[in-house]
Amino acid sequence: FNGSGSKVFSFEEKDDGYLVNLEMAGVDKKQCKAEVKEGFLRVSAKREGRSFNYTASIPRDAAAALAKATIKNGLLTIVIPKVESAKSQLIQIS
Repeated sequence: FNGSGSKVFSFEEKDDGYLVNLEMAGVDKKQCKAEVKEGFLRVSAKREGRSFNYTASIPRDAAAALAKATIKNGLLTIVIPKVESAKSQLIQIS
């Protein structure tokens, strides 16, 4: 756990939303804060006087108000759904 930016992370687009994974070894949910504000996902954690910060821009179609996060076995997983209007829609051609 350090602030050097060497954390393993992934940001993946799925059909129905976005999946973010961050390695947070040794951090529990009380030490971690995740928020979406002004088009950015911000994650911070403090442990034993050390801190970690991660910031990523999120797409406009991300439904930030519906985001959910879990931390398990040192992995923080954040799921941000897409807004309904942004999902692809098959158009019938007549």
